[in-house]
Amino acid sequence: MHESDAMLFIEIVLEGFFDRNFTLEESEDTHFKELCLAEIKQFIKDKEPYWVQAKSLEIVYQIETAENSIKTGNYTPTSTGAFLDAILKRAKEKITGAAEHYQPLNNKDKTSIFVCLPEFP
Repeated sequence: MHESDAMLFIEIVLEGFFDRNFTLEESEDTHFKELCLAEIKQFIKDKEPYWVQAKSLEIVYQIETAENSIKTGNYTPTSTGAFLDAILKRAKEKITGAAEHYQPLNNKDKTSIFVCLPEFP
């Protein structure tokens, strides 16, 4: 998957999440969404299309999980920045865990699914 394709899906999910859970002014809203999308794009960037797809799906999953947790009252983000940091941190932990799980013991640069290890900013 290419980063631009992944960002199309992530942008829709993120915009819907912000519209439903944060009340931002119009100019602040547009500027903040652009900053969030730039940070997410930097996060999902990878030389392996496999990891671009895995990171993108994990970002969408984490956004949906956060929204469900907000609805049930288990999670209350203190700010939009704190929310984005938490999403990226959890996604990185999950992707790193998956990479470590599939990494053979005798090869430190590759995984057993024939891709290089993921890269993070």
